[in-house]
Amino acid sequence: MFIFGYGSLVSVIGINGRNLSKKYVESDLQEVRLNEYKRSWNAVGNFGEGSMRFLGLTEDSRSYVNGVIFELNYKDVETFLTSEGSHPSEQFPVYRFVDVTDKVYPKQIHQVFTCVTSRPQKGIEIPTYYLQIISKCLTIRGKEFESDFWKTTEDEESLIDFKNYRIEFHT
Repeated sequence: MFIFGYGSLVSVIGINGRNLSKKYVESDLQEVRLNEYKRSWNAVGNFGEGSMRFLGLTEDSRSYVNGVIFELNYKDVETFLTSEGSHPSEQFPVYRFVDVTDKVYPKQIHQVFTCVTSRPQKGIEIPTYYLQIISKCLTIRGKEFESDFWKTTEDEESLIDFKNYRIEFHT
């Protein structure tokens, strides 16, 4: 099984450290596009510090997002789902785990799953540490990937300065 990562999962910086059995390297990740979804800052999770907002996906037949796919060992699925706040035992899961195999370009011969926002919300704090992870991940992916990332991410007024800083930093 493969996972489509579109936020903190676009680099090993965001993948490793989730107690998975494999330690990933960047060459394990393949850049792809996911059609008929849009990315925005709308996924809400409740943690010890309270509610926080992260990147999420929602269906949109006119959109696409860039990201990466990586292979996930079946024995790591439970651990992965727990780390994403999308385990079936969660009372209020952050994400739903869905099969997006037929939406991935280029076409894949393996099943591809991703986490789609369960209950989209806005107006809740986006944690600084998450923005830092996104920043590091985008630096690793490169200027072209980062540019497409921002083009395919629904703007969030409170992040305009962060986005502009990231783009200026690379030019």
